Amino acid sequence: MMMYYASCDANGPISVRMADPDKMGELATCEAVDACTTHAEDDLGFCGEGMSEAQFGRAMEAHGAECVDSSEIAGEWRLWRIA
Repeated sequence: MMMYYASCDANGPISVRMADPDKMGELATCEAVDACTTHAEDDLGFCGEGMSEAQFGRAMEAHGAECVDSSEIAGEWRLWRIA
């Protein structure tokens, strides 16, 4: 089963579990996402607090994630996939 997460840097990483990665564009206006959302870190078992965007990317890759969209179609968000 594929798992998807969207992440961005908001004075540290935030990440959102994505049930439907085709709806990534909705993140730009999603009021439910706040600066404390850490779905990827919670699910994968690491702490992203204080990490830069590059450090967070390396941590995601170390946990088997692949960045599949960094086109910034939804602002500063990146889409990660884990097989």
